Amino acid sequence: MRSEKQNDLEIDHVRTTVAEAMVTGGHDRKKRTQQDALRSLLDIYRHRSDLKKAFPEAKAGDYVRLVQWAAWVSANESSDPVFSILHGYEQWYLPEHNLHLFQDHNPALEDVKMRIHDGVPAFVKDIIDVAEGLHQCGTFGPEPLAALADHLLKRHIECSAETGSGASTLLFSHSSDLHLAFTIDSGGGSVDNVKISPLLRQDHVLWIEGPTQLTLPTYRFQEKLQAVLIDGPHAYPFPDLEYYYLYQHLETGALLVIDDIQIPTIHNLFEFLRKDAMFVLDEVVDTTAFFTRTDAPTFCPIGDGWWEQGYNKTPLAQV
Repeated sequence: MRSEKQNDLEIDHVRTTVAEAMVTGGHDRKKRTQQDALRSLLDIYRHRSDLKKAFPEAKAGDYVRLVQWAAWVSANESSDPVFSILHGYEQWYLPEHNLHLFQDHNPALEDVKMRIHDGVPAFVKDIIDVAEGLHQCGTFGPEPLAALADHLLKRHIECSAETGSGASTLLFSHSSDLHLAFTIDSGGGSVDNVKISPLLRQDHVLWIEGPTQLTLPTYRFQEKLQAVLIDGPHAYPFPDLEYYYLYQHLETGALLVIDDIQIPTIHNLFEFLRKDAMFVLDEVVDTTAFFTRTDAPTFCPIGDGWWEQGYNKTPLAQV
């Protein structure tokens, strides 16, 4: 069984790796390319509402002013929080690079421009394409995967968690600074195949392997969660157990996703959440439900108060 000290050490390692990857772009300074510079800039743009407002033309493919802004930030030791990221690519944002960097049909631009367009980002399309053959343990269909991507990309996610793993893990790795994957590979490739996928951003995922019935109760959460997917063992009461150990760490506005709500016991959890003050149902796509955490107080995880829960407001007339 994993100790708290082991958890702390691994989290520190992942945080350090993520920070280094953000500053270096995953490359030695001499090996950085125009494509890396553009990818980093567009990732920042996608998550910054102030940049979208200041440079609306970038959404239509005109990146000149956005690049000029990046050149100024990276060269002037700006107080902007992304200075440390952009500074590593300073040479690629200089004026002499701008003209040929943003020509129509430039390969670097074509490779990453979908990241900020209204259409589905390129990496999402790639993940949907490989999902069906990724492993043999059952996977999200194209529609739920596209919906999951849409919900994730609308949020700034510092830390997320899921039970189970698969194509969803690939998506989380592109959407979250740190993703916690509570999972176990039962022989179908749901862990091993994901780990070797070229679509996985490995530095953004911390694997907590083992039965979630054992790993979740012993895991020491150090961050609030902005997104959670419950898709681990489906037999009762295991999804409810996973919900118990995860709901108390969700922050206001967080995404909660429940998969396979066609299973009767999981459907009971779905109906409970629909009536609970802590959540609002956003949509159901196929058999996957998407909720948003409200600002209602967190239900005490060590108390009772069953009569305060919406699902229990009207007792059964008879049993």
